[in-house]
Amino acid sequence: MHFRYIRFWSLFSDRMIMRNDEEIGQYNFTKLDNILDFLVENGLKPFFDMEEKIKRVNRTDKDFLLYEEKNNKVDSLQIWEEFIRQLIMHLVRRYGIEEVNTWKMEVIFDGYCLKGIDPTDSFFQIFKCTYSIIKNTRLIWR
Repeated sequence: MHFRYIRFWSLFSDRMIMRNDEEIGQYNFTKLDNILDFLVENGLKPFFDMEEKIKRVNRTDKDFLLYEEKNNKVDSLQIWEEFIRQLIMHLVRRYGIEEVNTWKMEVIFDGYCLKGIDPTDSFFQIFKCTYSIIKNTRLIWR
């Protein structure tokens, strides 16, 4: 079996321990680095899916053993922008722009959204912000 990309999501999740909600700009990328180091060392490429997945374990198709709603709310566009900016800068510094240019990222409609803002407006604000940061970093992500 041959594949090149590994899709993963929930970058803002509590399990990734990347953010400190009390201080904008204070991020811990250690767990992400461990994952990405493994992928790069094994010739694989990350595909960042900017979404928070629901935690669900089914007993049957209608009965759940575990079901936790996704926490996909971001307090403000400023917080999102700073996170994405720091993330992209960190990735380029650690792995180089040539390597990072081979990676993929997807911002989906039902992914993260801004608190108190219409979901459609929120999606377009988050998408535009993410796109601008990537473009200004001179990345050519698809």
